[in-house]
Amino acid sequence: MSGKEEKFWEKFCESLIRLRNAGEMLQQLVHGTVAEQEGQNEIHKLALAERSARPLLYERMYRAFHGQAESETVRLLVEKAESLIAETDEVALLPLLYASSEDQKMAMLAELVQHALQELERMAGYSSTLEENYMKAEARAQKILNYEIRGINCYREALRQLMEETRGPASLVWQKEIYERLRHMLVEAADCAVLYRETCGISG
Repeated sequence: MSGKEEKFWEKFCESLIRLRNAGEMLQQLVHGTVAEQEGQNEIHKLALAERSARPLLYERMYRAFHGQAESETVRLLVEKAESLIAETDEVALLPLLYASSEDQKMAMLAELVQHALQELERMAGYSSTLEENYMKAEARAQKILNYEIRGINCYREALRQLMEETRGPASLVWQKEIYERLRHMLVEAADCAVLYRETCGISG
């Protein structure tokens, strides 16, 4: 790995640490273990910090990767990670999120998101030592893909239960959106794992 690539991965890992922290805060919001305003503010600060760091991250990316296929894969990986932290910021503002501590399916989806983002950060942490930690990186990627599958199953069951309940229509709409956004975050995390595999030549 070239020095330029190492500098890129170092900066990208910093982005994933912010993403992991945002995921942990979102999980605490869903479980009701942090105050609503405090959680929102912390996630928003992380999203703003990520936005500020973006120019340098892209600069290092363009310096490190020159082949068309490789640079396109890395660009998609970076954009997916950016999308994830932006979505975390948006989900934290949704109504009903803070009355969700009794909602086991929502809590489970949020926990799966948190674990997936945590594994994403750990997986990318092997980038500079991939020759020695090839199997560890692959194991992290597989965990993320497994979280996605579990999340899809949880989402389906949550929707089934939601349709059987007799809440008001507005409540149902907002709750369904939260389920969908959390499920989408798991899909995006799985996409990141696949793109990382491609970038680093890891075969799943």
